[in-house]
Amino acid sequence: MATKKFSDPWLRGLKAAEPGSRDEWMDEIEAGLIVRVNPKRRVSFLLMARFPGGDGTTLHASRRVLGDYCPADAKDRVYVVAKGVCRLTLDAARQKAREWKAIIAEGRDPGKPEAEAEAEPEVESDTIASVFAEYFKRHVMKEGQKDGRGKPLAPLRSASEIQRIFDHYIFADLDGNERWRDRLIASIARRDVTKLLDTIQDASGATQSDAVLAQLSAMFNWHAARDDDFVSPIVRGMKRTKSSERKRKRILSDEEIRIFWRACETQGTFGAFCQSLLLTLQRREKLRLMVRLR
Repeated sequence: MATKKFSDPWLRGLKAAEPGSRDEWMDEIEAGLIVRVNPKRRVSFLLMARFPGGDGTTLHASRRVLGDYCPADAKDRVYVVAKGVCRLTLDAARQKAREWKAIIAEGRDPGKPEAEAEAEPEVESDTIASVFAEYFKRHVMKEGQKDGRGKPLAPLRSASEIQRIFDHYIFADLDGNERWRDRLIASIARRDVTKLLDTIQDASGATQSDAVLAQLSAMFNWHAARDDDFVSPIVRGMKRTKSSERKRKRILSDEEIRIFWRACETQGTFGAFCQSLLLTLQRREKLRLMVRLR
């Protein structure tokens, strides 16, 4: 992350980030203070620190929003401030960062009101399981969604495989031992992903490890597009295999084709369908949706 000595003229001149991305800088004066700009030109102050957990343990380094930038004399333009987020000047943001770090040093969570410090912590909604439930409902199963002509969208054909991967490799392992089911999605760091992939590769092979990585990446990217603060910990270069290494090289011999063809002749409609697949070299779904021209 780039560092910058924050100043009001510089903050006022920040431009909106490119669509689908966010720009971030670290303050050279106040350690841990971050400025983030989104595509809507919302300028936010965040603090990167190791926040204490509800059980007294120290969590992995994460970021929390302090507030949105809005100078005292905001006359040059309209500053975007999210609902429920406080407005902060640069000086106020640095002061709030210092106060939060002092509270963290005492082992307390600065985001929790003093009156609730001894109360039972509320269950965070953005766990891996809760985010997946919404992802599976909206992105995979397409529940309640329609296309441009008003027709319901079909679920992804890989829905059952996506559910299987999360159940047996991400929520828990094959023996039922819990993994990430109740982890906060914001607490997942790159080293956590790497450790999980190493474990899966050792037990089930590199190809399965890459399949898990693909599903995790898809869900993280989906969540990042819907959340102002979440950034996917997955980056390029984390795959364990190359597509060229997985390329299928075996083909059926003439004798195997004869055996396959004769077997299809005994299977009725399904056999004819398989023969058509062989003859047309089309994907199964393409052939299934084929219609006769009148």
